[in-house]
Amino acid sequence: MQGSSSISSSSVNASMPHCHCGVRSPIRTVWKCDYPGRRFYGCSGYGTNKRCSFFQWYDPDPLARYFDVICKLLETNEGIRSENMELKKSR
Repeated sequence: MQGSSSISSSSVNASMPHCHCGVRSPIRTVWKCDYPGRRFYGCSGYGTNKRCSFFQWYDPDPLARYFDVICKLLETNEGIRSENMELKKSR
């Protein structure tokens, strides 16, 4: 399963911390099975070569069960997507 993160619409929040680059760090969401759905502050240059290593969790530590449930849902979703792709190819 491919991991990713996304910028939240709440990233315009004025209380965002500044990263080591000196700019505000938007809230992002992890979509990997390690921390699915957990939000964090990260450098605004994330995904580019112009980023620092700033990282700070936004959400408190969730329960382990939370991770298990979301990870299973992500895996199921990925399976359904793969199945749909195969069905589209066979048409």
